[in-house]
Amino acid sequence: ALVRRRGELAKRIRAQIERVKEAHLNMTEFQSVPRFKEVLRRELKILKEFRAPQKEFAAMARQLTDEFFRSMR
Repeated sequence: ALVRRRGELAKRIRAQIERVKEAHLNMTEFQSVPRFKEVLRRELKILKEFRAPQKEFAAMARQLTDEFFRSMR
C-alpha cells in the first residue's frame, strides 16, 4: 500500500510539473493575456503544496521538483 501511494503521488507530481510547463509556455507566448499569468501562478501553487513539510512524502516531492524549479530560474 505504501509503495502504491508513493507511486501514485509521484505520478501526480510529474503531471503537475507538465501543467506548470504548459502554463509557462502559454504565458511566454501570449504575454498580453493576463489570464495566462494567473494560471501559471495557480499551477505553481499546487505544485509547491506537494512540498509542504506536513504533507505525506514531502521529501520525495522535493526530490522530484527541485531540479524542475532550478530549471525555471
